Amino acid sequence: MGRLPDQVPPTFGHLTGLATGQPTFHGTDERHLSWTRAGDHADQLQAHGLAVWHDAQRTCEG
Repeated sequence: MGRLPDQVPPTFGHLTGLATGQPTFHGTDERHLSWTRAGDHADQLQAHGLAVWHDAQRTCEG
């Protein structure tokens, strides 16, 4: 399967631990590691991911 770089941005990482409420960010694209490690970017990604996870749970549970 070919990539569509101008239509699908590459995944720069993912979160684990959402179900337990203890998210961990895993950077998978080395081009973005310096940005995710700067300041509180990883913390912000984790907090936002957890908020989206909880919102999805509320939506699915009705």
